[in-house]
Amino acid sequence: MESAMDDVLDEDAIPSALAEAARACLRDALEIGDDRRAALHLLAADALMTYACEAALDAGTEALDALTDAFAPPRLAHLAAPAGRVQ
Repeated sequence: MESAMDDVLDEDAIPSALAEAARACLRDALEIGDDRRAALHLLAADALMTYACEAALDAGTEALDALTDAFAPPRLAHLAAPAGRVQ
């Protein structure tokens, strides 16, 4: 399985792929709203972002800086904006 993943996923792409999955989980949690079902999505987003940061750090501090800049809270704010209104 690991070699199959290596064939299709560039090592440099792992942190961003994990971070994008985290963003999708966060988006799902926000769509669910104020309901206990959102908790699982929030936990998944947290875990995925943690793994993304670990993978980025394995590539070096510059990769970690780039990842945290790309997924900083101000850049994620649009996920929480009401429909039709981007902040």
